[in-house]
Amino acid sequence: MESMLCDHDLAWRMADNLAGDLPAAERAAIYLELGCGQYWDAITRMISAAVREELAVPHALMSALCRWLNGYAGNVDEPAARVLLARLRLRGVATLHK
Repeated sequence: MESMLCDHDLAWRMADNLAGDLPAAERAAIYLELGCGQYWDAITRMISAAVREELAVPHALMSALCRWLNGYAGNVDEPAARVLLARLRLRGVATLHK
């Protein structure tokens, strides 16, 4: 069984994969949140930006995001993050079928 990534590791892994494809202002906000240790905010910002910018997210990263979010079941912010993640997943499936 693969272990769940901690917020810090997942946030930086996402930034490595996605931030270069985002507008400069979005990148700055992400790195500010990362630098302040606001990993939940950075991760959900990157998920939202990936949906909005129609970015491809590698399958392994998508799997890690799903496992990570499962660790927040019951958190007040989890349902909204799950909706964003579902939109990202659906967008990825649609891209595969083009």
